[in-house]
Amino acid sequence: MKNLKLFSILFLLSPVVFISCSKGTAGPAGPAGPAGPDSTLHSAWTQVTMTFNTTDSAYEQAITAPAITKAVLDSGLVLSYLSYVNSAGNSFVFNASEGLNVTYTVDTIYLISTKDLSYANTGWSYRYVIVHGTVTTGNSLSSGPGKGYTKQQLLEMSYQDIKKLFGLQDNISSN
Repeated sequence: MKNLKLFSILFLLSPVVFISCSKGTAGPAGPAGPAGPDSTLHSAWTQVTMTFNTTDSAYEQAITAPAITKAVLDSGLVLSYLSYVNSAGNSFVFNASEGLNVTYTVDTIYLISTKDLSYANTGWSYRYVIVHGTVTTGNSLSSGPGKGYTKQQLLEMSYQDIKKLFGLQDNISSN
């Protein structure tokens, strides 16, 4: 009888417990997730600031690039560009490999030259673009905006064509 009385009380109070609970308001949105496998990332334009390395008699700059992963190096593509703005305010962009030796490793890009091409001397700024994707056996990308293009075709495209293909935003300034 005691158990029946206890059960009856619990049974009668259970709707009160369920009804008195309500869902609160939604909290703030969380941070953006990591880039998807077919996304394209790009750095901001940064000033070239090379230093002379007496060991190899070259001007060098190491740029930290945490978005360059082993997966990007194995199956994606990194593109590099130099820009400058002339005294009339016109901006010019060209492939960085035309003026520098550019080497990519996990997390770092190395710019190397026999001349000091620092911003103070040339007005040059640097940007990299990471194209994620899967490279097929024919050396072309099989997904994303670059689908069907080979690495070589993308490397040879003008910056304007790359910007249009991947929807890059451009904020070139004279810094």
